[in-house]
Amino acid sequence: MKILLTTPLLGDFPIRDPMFPLGITYIAGVIEREGHLVRILDNYLEKNNESGFVKVIEDFKPSTIGITCNVENRFEAFELSRIIKKFSEDIIVILGGPFPSVCHKEIIEDIKSVDIAVREEGEYTLLDIVNCLEVRKPFDDIAGITYRIKDGVKVNQPRPF
Repeated sequence: MKILLTTPLLGDFPIRDPMFPLGITYIAGVIEREGHLVRILDNYLEKNNESGFVKVIEDFKPSTIGITCNVENRFEAFELSRIIKKFSEDIIVILGGPFPSVCHKEIIEDIKSVDIAVREEGEYTLLDIVNCLEVRKPFDDIAGITYRIKDGVKVNQPRPF
């Protein structure tokens, strides 16, 4: 399975010096070790705009895209999820990081372009999601996620640290 892990597109907020996206790098390592193809795209460093980001999706063709999301870049992360779904409704969009860990239920209720919110640490949570997607298994037993179901929002049990 092909997974793209990314940062939001640059927004209007002041950005610190570019820093290596350590969190999504840890996640990529765990997922790659299990045989999945992962690409990391740091939009801050590459200064991508919408068309540059869409070009990456066209070339890489991921089935799943994970976006890291902090408080200060949440609106840019939400907008990136909309760009992804505008490109293809079939791509699974996952939001993780500090903001979704706190506001997971509200994100899934309000941001229709986000399919899954990962709470707390995401390395093995995202691996569980990818493995379930690969075999078309439900997400019922994945600890640490919140996701949309037919008649609402499902908040699964917390994942142990």
